[in-house]
Amino acid sequence: MYHVKESKRLQATPLVVDGVMYISHTNEVYALDARTGREIWHFKYTQAKRQDGNRGVAVFGGRVFVVSSDAHLLALHAKTGALLWDREYGGYEQNSQIGATLAPLAIDGKVIVGISGGDCGVRGFVDAYDAATGKQLWRFYTIPGPGEPGFETWGGHPIGISGGGTWMTGTYDARQNLLFWTVGNPGPDFYGESRPGDNLYSDSVVALDAGTGKLSSGITSSRLTTRTIGTRRNFRSSSTRPFRANNENCWFRPIAMGSFTFWIVPMERCCLRNRS
Repeated sequence: MYHVKESKRLQATPLVVDGVMYISHTNEVYALDARTGREIWHFKYTQAKRQDGNRGVAVFGGRVFVVSSDAHLLALHAKTGALLWDREYGGYEQNSQIGATLAPLAIDGKVIVGISGGDCGVRGFVDAYDAATGKQLWRFYTIPGPGEPGFETWGGHPIGISGGGTWMTGTYDARQNLLFWTVGNPGPDFYGESRPGDNLYSDSVVALDAGTGKLSSGITSSRLTTRTIGTRRNFRSSSTRPFRANNENCWFRPIAMGSFTFWIVPMERCCLRNRS
């Protein structure tokens, strides 16, 4: 048994690579011998300005990747725990509500991360960084800006405080080179009068091109793919009757759950425009 020092609880799933177990805690990473539990190295990020939980690490190319509570992406040497590079990506100095707790996702030479803070007045995003250098490769904002599709779904609500956090690690479809990432609640979360509309892309799953970060225009699959979209509005459920999208041969059936209404959405040939 190995006890992580000064910890009351752990939120990370251990990751084992080549006989070494990596476990993270608040602004810390431990490397253990997976057979014996012997500590190989321990890294602590002492510069962090927040002390939040941490949900794990990613390992790629001889590096261990972890986020700090104040949204720095850190690359550590997998054998020694030495810090190889440190990339600030959240903008904590400009907005102290921004943080990070997720396990990074390492794919094809890239490290993908998101942010926390959707309840507290942020604009969510998903970022990709070069695994070797830490250079930013792309950013996808979960709250569309002026002139972007979906901006009109906010009724003029300021995009900088509209939420849409990305604090849960996404998944990767290597065959289609697509990232699937969940987007959190809109902000303010319990009062929606100031943000009339569907509030895209909050409470959604987005499919992103892993090479460019662009929202995928379509998903090709031999099986039906679904997306669940929820909208929180002043503790009132929207209509629960089914509706048809764009006169196409598919129907959306809402499911009311308290202050949420969830739509089970068939993705092939269907979209959310012109809902009535």
